[in-house]
Parts: sequence; structure tokens; C-alpha cells
Amino acid sequence: MSTLVNRCQPAWLGAIVLVLVLSGCATPHHDGRERFVLDRPHETVQQSLTGRFVIRARLAGVDDEKGGQGTFEWLQYGSREVLMLLGPLGQSAGTLELSHDAIKTFDDQGRRLDDGEQLRFLRSWLGDQAVEGMTPEQMHRGLIDMMGPFRGERRDVASAQPLRQRESVLALGSATVSLRIVFDRGD
Repeated sequence: MSTLVNRCQPAWLGAIVLVLVLSGCATPHHDGRERFVLDRPHETVQQSLTGRFVIRARLAGVDDEKGGQGTFEWLQYGSREVLMLLGPLGQSAGTLELSHDAIKTFDDQGRRLDDGEQLRFLRSWLGDQAVEGMTPEQMHRGLIDMMGPFRGERRDVASAQPLRQRESVLALGSATVSLRIVFDRGD
């Protein structure tokens, strides 16, 4: 009997080590950054819009354009606004959160981006040269300006009919950015 126990011990020990190793790989890594939280207990959604967007950036005197397209969801919770950007296939491309004129940017995993990472976020949409030399203040203002066309009045001034699309041109960094938004619905 003791021979059987001695033979089984290495097998059990190996199984335990394997389980510990695999559970360590499955444990999510927490990097200490603020995480994006969509729903907060004390807030309710006051307005919600979804749709599609196309963004293009062009530098003065340059024929090349940089940009992208995808879908979005814009939510308003009182003084807090959230713009979730999704790529053409529905994958998260990032989230912007505006509250009391302060902007926060989150990556596709919901981690808050610092100034350097926000610059890379803008660079991925607008190109390297468009954001070259931007100060953190200019970058924050640019991100707020990019949220602008998604919010505000949703009715045509002349006809009072709901807007189905909006086109905006923004000066951002050294680029002229055109943003076309087509709204799916509004709650």
C-alpha cells in the first residue's frame, strides 16, 4: 500500500502545480489605473444616441488624408457625457468621458489614458503630423471639440425635424478634421 501512495504522490503534486500555474495565468492583471465605469448607482441615462461616423484629417498643403470610421454610442447622465467609439466590426476603439468640461479618455480595455497615451489615441485617428507639437491643454480641448458634434441640439432649426446626420469641420492641431455623423435613433 505504501508503494502505491509513493507512486501517486508525484502525479498529485504535478496536477496541483499545473492547476496553480493555470489559475495564475487566468488571473487578470490590475495595473492600478482608473477604469471606465458606464453605469453608476446615482445616475440615470437622460439621453442616448447611436449611429455611424466617418472622421478625416487633412494637413494644409498635403494631399494625404488620415481617418477612420465606425459606430458610436453617446450617453448623457446629467452633467456627465460618454462617447463610446467602435470600429467598423464592432470592436471597442476607445471611450471619451466629459464631465464639467474635464475630459477623460479610456482605451479599448477601459483603462484611463494619461496625456502621452491620449496623444497616441488622437494620432491613431488623425495621423502623426496632425497632432505633432500639441500641448496637453490643446489635446484636451481637441478631444472636447471632437465630442461636440455628437451632442447638442438634435433638431433642424428651420423645420424642427430630428436631424438624421451632421457634418462638422474642426481645427485640431495642425489638421482640418471633417466629421460626418449619421444618427440611428435617439431616446
